[in-house]
Amino acid sequence: MSRVRTLPVLLGRTNTKKILFLYNSTLIPWLVVACCHGFFHKYLLVIGFSIAWGYWQIGQFCRADAVMGNRLDLLVDGEWILIATFASLFSLLKLNIF
Repeated sequence: MSRVRTLPVLLGRTNTKKILFLYNSTLIPWLVVACCHGFFHKYLLVIGFSIAWGYWQIGQFCRADAVMGNRLDLLVDGEWILIATFASLFSLLKLNIF
């Protein structure tokens, strides 16, 4: 054992889940402000997807019966592959969602 004191070790699974949901939720007002002020219009759908993906990941990893394996590692690391692909497509196609 490395004896590293991470948040889940110090706070427990339930409190860590609450903190992660709180941090992820702070992105929603930012998204609304960005939309209202005309920032990142081309990428709002991608940013929204990223926020939703974060909620899904928190739910998956904080379950009591969560099995940590290679598949879940791929989903976490693969998130940026999906986001980069979507952002590139929107940029290439010059899509303006809003």
